[in-house]
Amino acid sequence: MAKIIKKAHTEKSVELRREFRRKGDPNSGFSFAVSDRVPILAIPEAEVNYNWCLQHPEEVDDLGIVEKVTFGKVSTLAMCECGEEIWLTGRYYNTTQCPNCGRWHCSTSGQELNPPDEWTEMRR
Repeated sequence: MAKIIKKAHTEKSVELRREFRRKGDPNSGFSFAVSDRVPILAIPEAEVNYNWCLQHPEEVDDLGIVEKVTFGKVSTLAMCECGEEIWLTGRYYNTTQCPNCGRWHCSTSGQELNPPDEWTEMRR
């Protein structure tokens, strides 16, 4: 059985963005990542769009810097019997295979399982 190092949990992420919304259409607009409250304009098109927003206040509402909050699941971190740290992501029928030794583990408990080719269909 793999030893659980850190149980699965939800993490909150907060990203700051400079946002503009088209007047009359709240579902349309522009959003730019920021660092130290300055927009990150990584590609030329972003700079063109950002400058357009600044030059056309009659077309867009400047919402300023806004917080975008998201939540995401972080899988369980475990130590396989072989000593490898593994993320129990459960992508294959709620199981995870250790990339070092090939053991299969239940992604909720870390319990070692037989390989999938040894599984049999449950009969009722």
